[in-house]
Amino acid sequence: MLMTIGSILWIIGAIAAFIAGIMILIDAFKLETTQGLLCLFVPFYAFYYLFAKYTNEGNKKTVMLLFFGGMGILIIGAIMTFAGAASSMANMKGLKFK
Repeated sequence: MLMTIGSILWIIGAIAAFIAGIMILIDAFKLETTQGLLCLFVPFYAFYYLFAKYTNEGNKKTVMLLFFGGMGILIIGAIMTFAGAASSMANMKGLKFK
C-alpha cells in the first residue's frame, strides 16, 4: 500500500515539476535564445532564471509553486516508495520492523 501511494505521489510531483520546467523554458526562449539554451543545458540555471530573470510576474508564483511543490512531492513519494519496498522485502524474508 505504501509503495502504491508513494508511486502515485512520485508521478504527480514529476509531472508538476516537468510542467513548471517547460513554462520556465518557454519564458527563457521568449526573452533570448541564449537564456533558453542555458536553462536547457546548464544544471541549476533554471533556478537562477526563475528567481532573477523570469519576465511574467503574474505567473511567477504559480511556476514557483509548481516547481518546488512538485519537487517536494516527488521526494516524499520516492521516500515512501522505497520504504514500502524495503518493508515488503523484509516481510518476504520473515523479518519484523519494530
